[in-house]
Amino acid sequence: MPRRWFLRILASAIRAGLLFVGGVAVLASETETIARFASPEITLQTYIEALRKADRSTVEECFDPPAIGFYLPGPLPVDTYRIQKRIVFGPKEVREWNSKGIIPAAREGDVELQVQELMNGIPNMFSYWFRSVDTGWKIYAHSAWNVR
Repeated sequence: MPRRWFLRILASAIRAGLLFVGGVAVLASETETIARFASPEITLQTYIEALRKADRSTVEECFDPPAIGFYLPGPLPVDTYRIQKRIVFGPKEVREWNSKGIIPAAREGDVELQVQELMNGIPNMFSYWFRSVDTGWKIYAHSAWNVR
C-alpha cells in the first residue's frame, strides 16, 4: 500500500513537471517572437537574417499583414547593412505621406528606416516603414532606391 501511494505521488509530480516544462516552452516561444519584433531595428535584423537564410516563413512574419507568398527563390547575399537615417512619423510626415495617396496610409508613431545594404559588394539603398502592432514592430511598406 505505501508503495502505490509513493508511485501515485511520483507520477503526479512527473506529470506536473512535464506540464511545467511544456508551459515554459510555450512561454519561451512567445517571448522569442516578441523579442524578434521588439523595435524597428530588431525587426529589420530579423528580416535580413531571414533573407540571408532563405527563411520565407520568417520573412513573411516580419510584415503586417504577413507577406504570404513572398517570393524568395533562395538566400539573398546581403553582406552587410547600415541604417543611414531613422524618422519617427509626426503630423508633418504623416501629412506628406498621405497626401501622395500611398497605401497603406501612414500614422503618427510609424518609423522609417533608410538602410544601405551591401549585396555582392554593391551598395543599394532601401526604405522600410514600420508600425507597432500587437505582435511587435512590423514592416508595412518598403522601397528600393536606384538598385543596381
